[in-house]
Amino acid sequence: MSRTVRALLLVAAAAAATAQLPVTWKNWQYSAPIETGEVDAARYGSVTVPFAVTARASRDWTDLRVIDAAGHEVPYALSAALGGRTEERREARLLEPGVVAGQYSQALFDLGGDGRIHNSVAIRIDGQDDLLTWVEIAVSDDRRDWRVIRERAPIYRLAQSGLGDRTTVSYPDSIARFLRVRILDPSRPYRIVGGDVVHEVVTAAERVPANIALSPVPSDRGQSVWMAESPAVPISEVRFDTTQDAFYRPVSVETSDDGQRWSLAAAGEIFRTTEHGQPRASLAVDFPEQVSGRWRVTVHNRSDAPLAALTASFATTPRHVIFRQEPGQDYRLAYGNARASAPQYDLARSIDPALVSSAPAVSLGPAVENSGYANPAPWTEQHQVVLWLALGAAVLVLGVLAVRTLRG
Repeated sequence: MSRTVRALLLVAAAAAATAQLPVTWKNWQYSAPIETGEVDAARYGSVTVPFAVTARASRDWTDLRVIDAAGHEVPYALSAALGGRTEERREARLLEPGVVAGQYSQALFDLGGDGRIHNSVAIRIDGQDDLLTWVEIAVSDDRRDWRVIRERAPIYRLAQSGLGDRTTVSYPDSIARFLRVRILDPSRPYRIVGGDVVHEVVTAAERVPANIALSPVPSDRGQSVWMAESPAVPISEVRFDTTQDAFYRPVSVETSDDGQRWSLAAAGEIFRTTEHGQPRASLAVDFPEQVSGRWRVTVHNRSDAPLAALTASFATTPRHVIFRQEPGQDYRLAYGNARASAPQYDLARSIDPALVSSAPAVSLGPAVENSGYANPAPWTEQHQVVLWLALGAAVLVLGVLAVRTLRG
């Protein structure tokens, strides 16, 4: 390759790395072309916001803007399938709590004869001692013939370890009048003092790998620990993988701004077991979406050996920019303005949810830096070093004057 050709390629690469946005958008530092392709009629398109954009955009993506070739702002809706839960409580009267020595502790609940669906019970257990065990759930229409619908569901109460408690058990939808809860721990009796029975509807969240490195750190035998840094990407789930067949381990997820003080963000459990002859597993802990500078994930092994070949990874819920694409029009996604507030578009409130879910995906091209970028931050924020130097000089001058005054 000749020097001339190489030089031309370098010039082209430099030009591609920067491009000037219209002056209206001088305070936006970056942009990327939205590669919509050719369309014959107006339609809505969906752009998935990549991690590279999230890392440079303002928190909560408040500075995202869609602009057309003329520099006009194009309304959009920011969509995210965060998932969720709704609950409808069922009246549950406690019947016959008791213990079968050396086998189990149990209680029955009468849900009435209205035939309403139920699928979850939060078990209330007397006492403050830690526990970590399995529960069996059965239902009946007449208190004589029972059908086991959860053979081994995990529960725990680990308040002394700082993990709180997880004594809620879900099970397949049922309209049976009677519910039986058995704590399958023969080592000691448990006194069940109540239960909150509900019909829970869970909406699945969209999750993708967060591409954040969770690195294992040295820890004692009782724990397996990972740490990560993630100043920009919101996290909503931690996933695990292991070659071990049967286990049940509590999990804690913590966040920190300085790596010294930690706050519990989530607690859950992972397990593999067998129910009704079929394998059953839960290898993820989800929680409300959070952004934090530092993360710590701990699997609590207690007295057991660490799980075989255990790995951990984060997942996040992606954002999608939904906008109306016109035939023959080009669009860009601009971002990187820390002073921009979230836009208020009618589209975000008026668009049909069906259009959001069915909008065809369009891709985002390579990011470029705005060559005409003007930092919107005040001069004092942009030049804090100068201010500190000036302050230091002023203090020094005052000190000299004070010394002279005292001597005089």
